[in-house]
This record gives sequence, structure tokens and C-alpha cells, in this order.
Amino acid sequence: MTTVRGFFVVFGGLAICVTPFYVFYTYVALTDGQNLDPNRTVQIGQVVDILMLTGSFINPLIYAWMFRDFRRGLRKLFGCTMPPGPEQSHSAETAMHSMTTRR
Repeated sequence: MTTVRGFFVVFGGLAICVTPFYVFYTYVALTDGQNLDPNRTVQIGQVVDILMLTGSFINPLIYAWMFRDFRRGLRKLFGCTMPPGPEQSHSAETAMHSMTTRR
């Protein structure tokens, strides 16, 4: 269920950010911008461009928020690891000791 919910959140974010871009530029292309004030067209174009780029920015944030495996992969990629706790430290020492003392 988490995967389906994650898909809808990612797709919804993409649709919200990308749809105005394509609608606006399709309208401008079909009407040759004749019905629009040139100054207003530039302003709207800048807003929809920024909104389109925002979609690329929020996508990794959504993945990091929704998917634990994605967070683990990012931590591994950037070398961000938590220091071992007491129980992990002991098991790591035991494993190291068994590797160094061969019979």
C-alpha cells in the first residue's frame, strides 16, 4: 500500500508542477500569443517555468519522505552512517576478533 500511495504522491506533485507549463505554452503556441499582453505573457511564462523546475526539486524530497530504502541509499551514497550503538559495537568487535584470530 505504501508503494501505491507513494506513486500517487509523486505523480500528483509532478502533475501539479508540470501541467501549467504545458497548458500555458500550448495555448501561446496555438494562438500565437495574440490575445495576451506581452508583459503579462513574460511574467506568466516565468512563473510556470519556475513551477516546472520546482517539480524536479520536490521529487527527491518526496522520495526521501516516503521511502525508507531511498533514505538508506542516500545515506550510503553520501557516507552518512550512524555510529554503532552499544549492542552493535560489541558484535562488531566480536566479528573483528574472530576474523583476526584464526586457528
